[in-house]
Amino acid sequence: MADGVVIDSASAQLQQEEENPPQGDAMMLPGPDDAAPGWVADELLSSRKQSAATLRAFASTMLPTSLAAIGVHFSILKYLGAETRSDFISGLAAGPAVLLLAAAAAFAWVLRPEQGAPVTAAEFRDFREQRLARMFRWCSIGFGVVLGATVADIALFSWMLR
Repeated sequence: MADGVVIDSASAQLQQEEENPPQGDAMMLPGPDDAAPGWVADELLSSRKQSAATLRAFASTMLPTSLAAIGVHFSILKYLGAETRSDFISGLAAGPAVLLLAAAAAFAWVLRPEQGAPVTAAEFRDFREQRLARMFRWCSIGFGVVLGATVADIALFSWMLR
């Protein structure tokens, strides 16, 4: 917008949505009747702005962590003498490493760029909500797989120490 003149239709729609925000669950901001303190609205806006960055930071940390855990897994196996054991142990030993690799793939999936070309504010809102939902789902899957690999490692190492 330049001196009150609308430049394009997308700007006009965005300006209209700013002047007349959607009602109900679409905005999720406290209304005048909610009597919520001002800090609640500020925290909600801050949380919305930081949610994608938080997911990216988590995935950026967990990706190298899960990859490094593969090396730790094999180092502990070597220390416990897995190479002198039967082929059955060798087969079991690969399981947690494969799980950690799958977790790393899930975290890498979160960090990949996503193509989209939303034009209107409503399209952008939908695109962002879908993107955040996918990011959260893949972070949750990756974290669950890391936990599963950790439990499998603990069980395997305990069994080897018997």
